[in-house]
Amino acid sequence: MKKLQIISVGLLAMAIIFFSCNKESQSFAGLSKLEPQLPATVLNYQEKSFSVDNHKATLGRVLFYDKALSGNNAVSCGSCHNQSHGFAEAKKVSTGFTNEVTDRNSMPIQNLALNSDSFLIINPGFGFKTIQHLFWDGRSKSLQDLMLRPVVNHIEMGQDANTLAAKLNKLPYYKQLVQNAFGKDELDQNIIVDAMSHFVASIRTNDSKVDQAVLTGAQSLSTLSQQGLQLFTNEKYNCISCHTSVFAGSTVNFGGIYGGNPGDSSNNFAANIGMQDDDMGIGAKSGKTNDMGKFKIPDLHNVAVTGPYMHDGRFSTLDEVLDHYSHGIANTATLDSRLKNADGTPKVMNIPAEDKKAIISFLNDLTSFNSLTSPLYSDPFKK
Repeated sequence: MKKLQIISVGLLAMAIIFFSCNKESQSFAGLSKLEPQLPATVLNYQEKSFSVDNHKATLGRVLFYDKALSGNNAVSCGSCHNQSHGFAEAKKVSTGFTNEVTDRNSMPIQNLALNSDSFLIINPGFGFKTIQHLFWDGRSKSLQDLMLRPVVNHIEMGQDANTLAAKLNKLPYYKQLVQNAFGKDELDQNIIVDAMSHFVASIRTNDSKVDQAVLTGAQSLSTLSQQGLQLFTNEKYNCISCHTSVFAGSTVNFGGIYGGNPGDSSNNFAANIGMQDDDMGIGAKSGKTNDMGKFKIPDLHNVAVTGPYMHDGRFSTLDEVLDHYSHGIANTATLDSRLKNADGTPKVMNIPAEDKKAIISFLNDLTSFNSLTSPLYSDPFKK
């Protein structure tokens, strides 16, 4: 990987730039450019492809970590999507810009451009668009739609979308970044969304031991992890029936990589896994009875570091997650059929300790250390 280089053009050469905010100030300390080959093409569909643009992703990275995107300059996207935690947060729920807390746990955001319920369509305004189900309740259908939802949310960031660009254009470090990426002098809402989409699309995890075993055929998994893979994919536990894998647009029978299968809310992108809860998930949005209590099936990359788990962060460890599937599945009204016995009762898998140990070893090998540590994804602002 290239050494970090400090961008030295125009006003970006300033060593420290301060702007006022309610809680703490940020200074822009320069950043390394995302290498053009990282991550290479992120979407493939009918011989068409979209590659992350380096300059757009660089601008998007600054926007992602800029607290000026919140109404009182208190939090950034990176506040709740922490790189070292797999772009999730090590708390049950998040704290918003005025210290109110959110209703749900922050989902990890890696591999969103490769989510297995996505496909490429033509979108001249942004260059690409993915049809997806994003957030725990699947409310967003594309990366572009996702980007400003937390920014304008009254608990999370509380920013007025109509005044955001004007606010950011007062900050001196954006002019050169926008010029590099779009050949323009100022940000507008479309540019903000497009640039942030490029950055988020660039966050990939294909260096994990599991990915390398699939992509290269390398024998990178330990004996214990191989046992865990077999348990993850066999009929006894059948984890793979919900957690499928997609590489370069082709489905691979390898467990738990990019989330659920393609489909609408009654299909496999979401499931009710038998957790008694007042949160109705997908059903709260769709209003459909058979959607009640269903939540998006998450990407399992970096799952070893993205705890606490589930939509409300109720489980602190992977052991607790497996305990739920072992003997904690509740007989909820819309319980997924894959978690039911033939007579309709919830499955009690009684997963023994040695099987749990093997499965967790396999899940640990889904860790992408590059995505957790690479300066290409890091916060360019320093105190």
